[in-house]
Amino acid sequence: QLLQMPTWIPESRKFSTSVMDDILQSLYSDTDNLSRKDRMSLIQLERLWSRKFDAETRLPEPNPRPLTPPPSKKPRKRASPKKAPVVKFKYVDIATLPDNQVVPHRLGIPRLRPHWKLTNFIVNMPAYVFKRKILEKYITLDMLDKLMAMDFDSGTVFFQKFVDDVVKKNPL
Repeated sequence: QLLQMPTWIPESRKFSTSVMDDILQSLYSDTDNLSRKDRMSLIQLERLWSRKFDAETRLPEPNPRPLTPPPSKKPRKRASPKKAPVVKFKYVDIATLPDNQVVPHRLGIPRLRPHWKLTNFIVNMPAYVFKRKILEKYITLDMLDKLMAMDFDSGTVFFQKFVDDVVKKNPL
């Protein structure tokens, strides 16, 4: 059982009284255009209203519970941007490697078209492909358009397959 006093919103208790007061005040402010009989009717209306209007019976229903405070806002957790897995390689000068050794190479495709973004792919290929710059001869804008339209993972697979085809066409 709640043994608290009912809580009221102060404006709600005064509403019905203030509405009638506002109406009468606006009527009294414009009495210049009224006849004597109309003015007397206005006075009678006010008396009748004050006699019959019982403000206590027109009060709103009480709220037996106090108003609950709004729930506190929890700080939002920001999702950290997903980063591609970082693969660390030791730098080696290509000229010092044997031609048939397969090495990972990071190839960066710059933003040549407005809808592209700078993307770096890591592909594995024999050292002679770098030394002789064979791959550069086969890369075309059509191939790059296909590559850049793909997501990163499928683009890496596509580019690795492309490099493997180039190696097959140009054996050591």
